[in-house]
Amino acid sequence: MSPYFVVLLLCVGSSLAGQKGPKCQNGTLTPAMRQKIVDFHNKVRARLAKGLEEDVIKAAKISNLTWDCGLENEAEGAFTTENLTDVTKIKNHGYNEYVQEYGILMANDKNTKIGCTYKVDVIEGEKLLVFVCLYDKYGGYWWAGLQ
Repeated sequence: MSPYFVVLLLCVGSSLAGQKGPKCQNGTLTPAMRQKIVDFHNKVRARLAKGLEEDVIKAAKISNLTWDCGLENEAEGAFTTENLTDVTKIKNHGYNEYVQEYGILMANDKNTKIGCTYKVDVIEGEKLLVFVCLYDKYGGYWWAGLQ
């Protein structure tokens, strides 16, 4: 199962629980969803720092990520029909289709903040779930899956 889908399931499930977590104005995500995303990323980053991931060099230093409402808003702004049909058109950010490439961005020790969002859309008759996360220093990733 894709780690992005797992994060999204955790987020949706947690939205029914308490609303502890980062609060932002006008976002798609609840505070609990934001916290789940931050916790997921920080758990993986901690494993990297301890050298617990296979085929990856132990990280000398890697700090926890914090939520950034500005990055969440920027991710929200990335959703246009043009961008959803060709994710390479997102401005000022990279994109990744594969988990291996996504890991490079998540693990980059220069990144200290994250902001994400998601949208369900229909493109060319297919229902798509698109998940976008942006980091403060080095790009972002898109994950899209058919529903």
